[in-house]
Amino acid sequence: MRNTDSHIVGGYVDAGGMTHDLVVRKANPGGWQALDVYAEAEHVIDWLIDRQDGRPQAEAVARDYLTAGRFVAAPGRAPGEGIPEQGGADAPRDRRPRSAAHQ
Repeated sequence: MRNTDSHIVGGYVDAGGMTHDLVVRKANPGGWQALDVYAEAEHVIDWLIDRQDGRPQAEAVARDYLTAGRFVAAPGRAPGEGIPEQGGADAPRDRRPRSAAHQ
């Protein structure tokens, strides 16, 4: 899969515990590919064939894929699920006053 024109941009661990590498590589006959590589498989995220696109653009696509959560990540907050702005255990109203021993 990997050749001398490939570069690992980042990675993640999916819900099943499998490690994925986000890779960009020079593609034949031309252009660049951004790939999600895991086990013995690879998923093409994007294939950039415009002459103006190069490694920096392919790396940006791979980083966007990672930061946008377009994959199935490890358990936790679902992609797109917002963090509550109010409430929760760390809200000021939930904090206990400090005892005299801790002041």
